Amino acid sequence: MSVAIDNIDVLILRQLIKDARTKRRDLAKMCGISSTAVTNRIEKLTTKGVIVGTGLYYRFSKLGFVLAASIEVENFKIGEEKSVIEKMKEYTNVLVRSYTVGKNNCTFFIVARSTKDVENLKQFLLKHSYTGNININFWTKTNFLFDNIEIEPSGA
Repeated sequence: MSVAIDNIDVLILRQLIKDARTKRRDLAKMCGISSTAVTNRIEKLTTKGVIVGTGLYYRFSKLGFVLAASIEVENFKIGEEKSVIEKMKEYTNVLVRSYTVGKNNCTFFIVARSTKDVENLKQFLLKHSYTGNININFWTKTNFLFDNIEIEPSGA
């Protein structure tokens, strides 16, 4: 279900996408409203589920994780993810798990220190009965482009 937003909500959302740490008083100046009004709008957007939180992004390579990859798993048994992710931590770090529609019904986004770690993870997954074929896609550069999303006022 869509949430109705106006031009001021759009300005607030666009700025928070650029920098979620923007001070409310700075948002107020940008929007031409009071800090209290900004706070009320952010609370409304949060209550309606438009804003669900903020995140921290960092360069994985600076921490030794030089590879980013998505691993698509065929016939993954739903309900097994917690134990699988715990075991996967021995080889890599799982950042995202997403259930998908189609032949490969589960995708993991991981960061790893080496191709050997990814290969060991693949072999671990292949040994278990809750997986079928596995496709691995290495990412050459990972950039989240949230500021690329076009937000427009709506009357939903």
